[in-house]
Amino acid sequence: MAHNDSFDEPRFEALYRKLYPDLLRCAEIALRTGGSWYVSVAGRAEEVVQELFAFAWEHQADLWSSASPTGWLYRVLRYKVLELRFWRKHLIRAAGEMPASPEDDFQQRAEITSILTPEEYEILRKLYLEKYTYEELAREMGLKKSALAMRVKRSKERFVKQWNRH
Repeated sequence: MAHNDSFDEPRFEALYRKLYPDLLRCAEIALRTGGSWYVSVAGRAEEVVQELFAFAWEHQADLWSSASPTGWLYRVLRYKVLELRFWRKHLIRAAGEMPASPEDDFQQRAEITSILTPEEYEILRKLYLEKYTYEELAREMGLKKSALAMRVKRSKERFVKQWNRH
């Protein structure tokens, strides 16, 4: 993010310290409510909240111009949890484990695997289907956790952009 009037590192850090525990509890509850399909709900919740704050860091202009920065964070957290469920559902379908319908299954699997590279698909499959944590997968791949997170973010952004063209 370019430095501008909305860039306020001390204010952002204070908001992070104040809200992180409550946002983490909220993410844990949301993930359990949606079905406890994670080996470690707490670990996945922590990753969701970290993604939330990375997103907030990149969108500080929106955060600080909001009438309620706290409310803005909770709304974005909701979307991050929904995004996690979206990826898991679509990757399960692509892997052939849960067809949308007999007619849709083949077409959807072909579309997903044609958009993602084999490496991107494997990374997302391990995260969302095999329930790896970012830390476990980064270690396995010989990457830093932040480098893996950036790959995942770029893959998902490219996927959504291509998916929306269909």
